[in-house]
Amino acid sequence: MRFLKYILYISPLIPLTFACVILKPKQIEKKAPVAASIEQAEIIIPKKTILKIGSQEFDNETFAFLWNSFTKIDSVDDEKNLQQFILEQLYVEEAKNQKLDSDKSYQDEIEGFKENVSSSFLADSATIHFLMKETYEWLKTEVRASHIFLPVAELSDPNDTLKVYNQLVDLKNKIANGESFSELAKQHSLDRKTAINGGDLGFFSALYGIYPITKTAYSLDVNQVSNPIRTKTGYHLILVTDKRPTFGEVKIAHIQTKINQNSTEIEKLAAKSKIDSAYKLLEVGEKFETVCRFLSDDVTSRLKGGLLPNFYGIGKLDANIEKAAFDLKENDDYSKPVLSSFGWHIIKLVDKKGLESYTNLEDMLKEKATTDSRGEIVKNAQITKMKTLSNFKENQTILNEAFTRSDTNIFKKKWNYAIDDVLLQRSICQIAENEIKTIEFFEYIRNSQSFFRIPSGSTGTNLFKLYYKKFLESKLKDFSMSYISKENKLYSQIINEYKQSSLKNALLNKVVYEKSADTLQQRLYFEQNISKYQKPALTKAFIVSSKDELSIQKYNELIAQAGPYRLRKGIQPIYFKFNESALINDHKKSLLGLLVIMKKNPAFLVEIGGYVDSNERDSVSQARLKNTIGFLVENGLSLTRIIENDFQKSKLLKENNKNQKVSFEFLTNAKTDLEKIINTPENDFKIIEGNFAKGKNQYVDQYFNTIGVFKIKDANKHIQISIEKVSPAKSKELKECRGAVYADLQTALKKQLNEKVRNYTVEMNRSEIDAFLNNQIK
Repeated sequence: MRFLKYILYISPLIPLTFACVILKPKQIEKKAPVAASIEQAEIIIPKKTILKIGSQEFDNETFAFLWNSFTKIDSVDDEKNLQQFILEQLYVEEAKNQKLDSDKSYQDEIEGFKENVSSSFLADSATIHFLMKETYEWLKTEVRASHIFLPVAELSDPNDTLKVYNQLVDLKNKIANGESFSELAKQHSLDRKTAINGGDLGFFSALYGIYPITKTAYSLDVNQVSNPIRTKTGYHLILVTDKRPTFGEVKIAHIQTKINQNSTEIEKLAAKSKIDSAYKLLEVGEKFETVCRFLSDDVTSRLKGGLLPNFYGIGKLDANIEKAAFDLKENDDYSKPVLSSFGWHIIKLVDKKGLESYTNLEDMLKEKATTDSRGEIVKNAQITKMKTLSNFKENQTILNEAFTRSDTNIFKKKWNYAIDDVLLQRSICQIAENEIKTIEFFEYIRNSQSFFRIPSGSTGTNLFKLYYKKFLESKLKDFSMSYISKENKLYSQIINEYKQSSLKNALLNKVVYEKSADTLQQRLYFEQNISKYQKPALTKAFIVSSKDELSIQKYNELIAQAGPYRLRKGIQPIYFKFNESALINDHKKSLLGLLVIMKKNPAFLVEIGGYVDSNERDSVSQARLKNTIGFLVENGLSLTRIIENDFQKSKLLKENNKNQKVSFEFLTNAKTDLEKIINTPENDFKIIEGNFAKGKNQYVDQYFNTIGVFKIKDANKHIQISIEKVSPAKSKELKECRGAVYADLQTALKKQLNEKVRNYTVEMNRSEIDAFLNNQIK
């Protein structure tokens, strides 16, 4: 939803007094308001109405806040920005008159936004700041650790939890008495992925996913073993085996040949052969990007030179790729082929950077502190804060009695309470002045159980406790939203600005964007304005120019023959041993070079000729052709671009071994390619082909409507213009100009809307508004 983008935009919450809004508006960014803490001090400024738009009235505070939230155009003066501001408020007025604020989707969006903003206002900034600082200090070091893991359900019976805890205490005692952590992990750890390696988790950074494990690992010395650590999935013993300064992060590109668990041995060998061919091409000087484009199996990166999108730190890549990447020293260095679980790779180092400053990482650190497993700490601090604000009280006796009402129906999601239960009207807690009765809690369970996920291993009592935790969170959130809206002016202003922005967008979507996207509306507009969408008259022409006439004559001789045109150039033949036809690596390197040329020249064809010497079997030439063409097709060259000729012994050279070959010669279907064989520095031969509108080429203009061949002498150049076709001006079809029609229709619909909303009354206190605008920091 749109409010999620908005809340991310305003999420860097910093305390401000409202004086910042009124007295120094330029200190607040134009694009978004900045939230404040609940405890902010406010300077009280007398309110006065300075602007009326339809039914809306804006006092000086509201106007100042909305003005600083409004996206201004820097290149225009305040007056023009003010007129645009008023126009957008007119949109809001029209949206209200169309009752768009009664739409359920709009109301749901506003409620969702309120919830997110209130959470931001209530966030415990001290806890967040501590976690950010802690994480940054840890980022200076990378830790290698091992663990022994025994699972226990999050809501399991306390006796089961204690049993698992004691098992790990016993294992720790064994380690203290000299037994090997690694061997005990192999025997007892139920994390099968790491147990086989003695529980080794490898090196990881402070951004490692599970905060309790990360915190423990960074708190221990090398060779120190932790006490049992609780996570949602169970208990862990942690052993720190090494620490080192952080390696930083790398950006890499790769060439990949894919294999997977289901690949056959032949497929695995083919992938290895292909990556070896790629490496050899790099070693003889071919560009990494070119080899990647033709040989990499990673379709998402090969057209970008193999570039992977992000910087990667320790623990973010396959272990072998990670080692290869961090072993590279200089940008553009590349590795030998390395094997990962995804296939074979050649890794190129694009960039390497050390740990960035705290300031540069602040946004990322804040996100980590509030969204990953650290977020649970922030959430608990926020709940504590809400309890304090609401003077929260809890009746533990009644609450414990309520927990005893759990029965097996709770696991079937069919639990209900007895309507005559004496507990129903007893208070389990108090939030501000509101006493929460047991019946409210029981109703919450009854209504939410159908979609509530029951953690495995839960007991009935623990499941009730989890329901109560969720119930209490929702009640405290309701309180906090009510509290902030009453006590915090900036919160109310942010909500009001968002409401206005949403209404404006809802109106524009309804009367402009949705209509302009409607294909029927587009067609009607297109037919009514057909004169705007015309194709100009076009002349199809070839323009040949040269410093001498002989070059143009040579060009005319070549095109007099039916295409494709022979370019009389190719690559060196590939030579075979006597009676052999299998391709070796040297052959493949030459053929990969041929593929590069064919890719760069899409109009090229290649004539491939097979030969044998006088002492070889005739069939060998066909086998050589088959293997050569097969390799080219397998690596992406279409058969339609290959002309095959089995010459056998028809063109014997004196040296027999020179006949044991496959030859290559280029042809082309494009006349413009003839420039490649005619052009020299002396003649400066050029060919231009195109469909020219009037005024696009001075030479074509002279013969614009006349089909034929015309010659001109211009300064030191000879020019030949061949006009093959003249297309008269005509109307475009809708499919040819739909983008332009869509944009024009949008403009027309917005113009209609603007004319309509100008009918609303606008009154303003000009002197007050001018004083405000003049008081801004320019």
